[in-house]
Amino acid sequence: NENKSTTIGISVSNKFFLPGLKQGGLGITYHITHSDAIGFAIQFDGTVNLKQNSVGLAYSKKINEKFNAGLSLIYLNTFEQTIGSKNNFLPKAGICFKPSRAFLIGITVYNPFAVRLSTFSNERIPTYITAGIFYKLSRQVKLFAEYRLGLNEVRNLKLGICYEPKSGFIIYAGYQNSNTPISFGFTFKARNININLATQYHQILGFSPAVGLDWEKE
Repeated sequence: NENKSTTIGISVSNKFFLPGLKQGGLGITYHITHSDAIGFAIQFDGTVNLKQNSVGLAYSKKINEKFNAGLSLIYLNTFEQTIGSKNNFLPKAGICFKPSRAFLIGITVYNPFAVRLSTFSNERIPTYITAGIFYKLSRQVKLFAEYRLGLNEVRNLKLGICYEPKSGFIIYAGYQNSNTPISFGFTFKARNININLATQYHQILGFSPAVGLDWEKE
């Protein structure tokens, strides 16, 4: 949000209420100027047998009223029982095009050089190309769509809708062609703090709850 000078967000989720399946993260963005921003993010995800922890540093630039571009450098630590712990540095780049106030298009590329997981094997960290669109249907209704294409990976399509029946309260709903196809949640706004509650649903394994807090400062 270019109208905010600083934004801090933290979130944690639990897959199917299983103690060993947790995800979480912390992110910070700071606008140096009206057109330049830097970001920092920490994420963790995984189980006892496979874990991934990452730290990312990012820079974004508003080129003009229609174009934005950004670049991230990510440190990724991967632990897998058969190979042990491996460390890699990966780039991520993206561009954003805003043809109108109500419509936005974005494309990102993660790990474009297909970095090897280990020098002792040919296994590579997945490369992803993600394209997304945002459309503001009205003041209360916003639509989202995202398509992710990965080499040797299942293609992932996400569709979402955001409805704000009154100021300070937002309802979300989404669908994707993955293991947890249905999701929904709420956001409660209180001054500079947003409280986010959400869950994903699997028809056999059940719910995966998540909670997040966002703090914004002018």
